[in-house]
Amino acid sequence: MIKNLLLQLAEEETMLIATRNYLHQYPELSGEEKNTLDYIRKRLSELQIPFTEVEKGGIIATLSGMGDAAPNHQQGLILLRADIDALPVEEHTDNLVQRKKVVSQKKGIAHVCGHDAHTAMLLTAAKILGKCRKDFNGTVLFCFERAEEGGGPGHSFGVDPLLAYMKEKKICPDSCFALHVAPELATGKISAEPAAVMAGSFGFEIHIKGKGGHGARPDLANNPLDCFTAFYQALNSIRLRHISPHRLLTFSIPFVRSGTRGNVIDSELYFEGTARSLDHESLVAFRDAFLKQLEHITQAFDCTFEIDLMYLEEPLYNNPAVARAVRDTVELLFGSEQYEGCDPKLGSESFALYTAEYPGAMAFLGIRNEELGSGAPLHECRFDIDERALRYGAGLLAGYALHELGIK
Repeated sequence: MIKNLLLQLAEEETMLIATRNYLHQYPELSGEEKNTLDYIRKRLSELQIPFTEVEKGGIIATLSGMGDAAPNHQQGLILLRADIDALPVEEHTDNLVQRKKVVSQKKGIAHVCGHDAHTAMLLTAAKILGKCRKDFNGTVLFCFERAEEGGGPGHSFGVDPLLAYMKEKKICPDSCFALHVAPELATGKISAEPAAVMAGSFGFEIHIKGKGGHGARPDLANNPLDCFTAFYQALNSIRLRHISPHRLLTFSIPFVRSGTRGNVIDSELYFEGTARSLDHESLVAFRDAFLKQLEHITQAFDCTFEIDLMYLEEPLYNNPAVARAVRDTVELLFGSEQYEGCDPKLGSESFALYTAEYPGAMAFLGIRNEELGSGAPLHECRFDIDERALRYGAGLLAGYALHELGIK
């Protein structure tokens, strides 16, 4: 049965590519995905797959099998997820070697993280599974998540409303699965290692407040930049003093703002950044030391601080049994040569919150093709995909659901 998916993938490939191209041309930022949601609703309605829209969260569609078991004795509940938002990036018309086939039609907004591909692959998987629903029992949920990139306005959109809705309705998947495109893997290669595969993050946005003055008399001012410089130097020691040398942790403060003129000392400084780690304990240790240093050093410099935003996101752990099922599905569908292990990534992913609640895994789908010019990093303006990868992703999503529902 699973191998028969290859024939259906061939039939759906043209529409699959067209879907991704449409979404790519009309991207929308986190929390502003009106047209994208309209498109998903239309496609699900055409497929006669019922769905619920969760306010600020996204869309959850439900496909129940119609196999031999009685309707009230269906077995298995599998959740498949795709993210749908884009990034505030001005896309370049060229990839690494040539002009792109499709480019964003919205200035300053682009799908340079592959969410257009994720959505197109999940819609195609839904169509394929809908065609064979008579062959399986159980239920497949298709979750289209808003605002994965940062949570949208007020950080109130996306995964939190979705998971809150699922808890309220007592929806408890037996397993959950998602794909992410991966520029470091060759087209069609798939990885789903049974370990931490994406980092958690500790994020912060903070104001330091001192006393402004003129550059001619810094002794009469209380420069928050001096305070920040001392604090930044102290952060470098946290990695050595508080984190095990056997644990990976990085941190960066890429954005600092203070002052508007060369001879005026501003009274405030604003900075933001993140720390990343593959384990929860290291993030907590860094956060606690970070706050202690911030309090002590601002006091020492007669400054104060205000926290605009602070959060801690969990690492994404692949459940070993689910990762094994993904690998088995890859081998059944495409052969063992399509599986390729890869190193964990230090980016963060909201899907970590699903895998913290339910057995789950995220697989990485290769899109790199040097000849075609795909392979630029995620979030980079020359990012592009090899569209031939899409059929592997759509097939794996559908195949995993069937595999977990006992269809081989």
